[in-house]
Amino acid sequence: MNLLSKLLRDIVTTLTTSELQVWQKRDRHGYTCWYAYDPMTATHTCFGSEDDMRVWIEQRYYARWERT
Repeated sequence: MNLLSKLLRDIVTTLTTSELQVWQKRDRHGYTCWYAYDPMTATHTCFGSEDDMRVWIEQRYYARWERT
């Protein structure tokens, strides 16, 4: 793939891909669950800790750059 093709692909991907959405909810017992919605895969994910969420985000980020 030449440089121009890669640049154009990256521009299109950036313009058409929504951002990762992350939020937390606390239930009536005080348990916190971290949620994420990944628009690239149209999946929702729930984590029991902020650390688990961060690991998942980092893996997602690095996997995205390894595909290029």
